[in-house]
Amino acid sequence: MGDQMDMGRLRRLIDGVLLTLYTRYTAKELPALCERLGLPSPSEGSTKHGRLVAT
Repeated sequence: MGDQMDMGRLRRLIDGVLLTLYTRYTAKELPALCERLGLPSPSEGSTKHGRLVAT
């Protein structure tokens, strides 16, 4: 049927996206960004890192 997903490659791709989000947006901007992307708003964590990890 379908091909097996390369989890290592998927992780590297996701890490790249998260790094871009981390450097481009502030902690206060993350809820609006997540809403635009259709993701749940990160309510946990008081720092940018904490909010991205919660997402």
